[in-house]
Amino acid sequence: MAMFAVDCHPWNGTIALAFLTHSESQDDPSLRNVSEMAAWRYYDFGAGLTSWRPAQGVASAMRVVYEGAGEDRHDVSSWFFQGCATASASKRVRQALSRYRLAKGFNLTVPHPDTGEEFYLPG
Repeated sequence: MAMFAVDCHPWNGTIALAFLTHSESQDDPSLRNVSEMAAWRYYDFGAGLTSWRPAQGVASAMRVVYEGAGEDRHDVSSWFFQGCATASASKRVRQALSRYRLAKGFNLTVPHPDTGEEFYLPG
């Protein structure tokens, strides 16, 4: 695995998990740009998993909060991105990722889809 990403869209009420394989990134280097994650073979791989269903409820609730935030939408969306980043840094996620062969230079990312601002800060 070359990269693991959380694609969070508070305004749409969606949270998607994605990972980019090393071979996929070698075959098409443009996919290393996180803005291309929707083109990754394993984009939104969690959608079909029973264990991911509770996240759909969280995502829907996120949209309701975002839509009700008025002029504070930017701050509210940043709060959701930071929440995804905090969850991504959790021990459970690190344990799950440790089951995979991680490529040299492996990257975990929680980017803002419009600005590219990175919310996952290791350490």
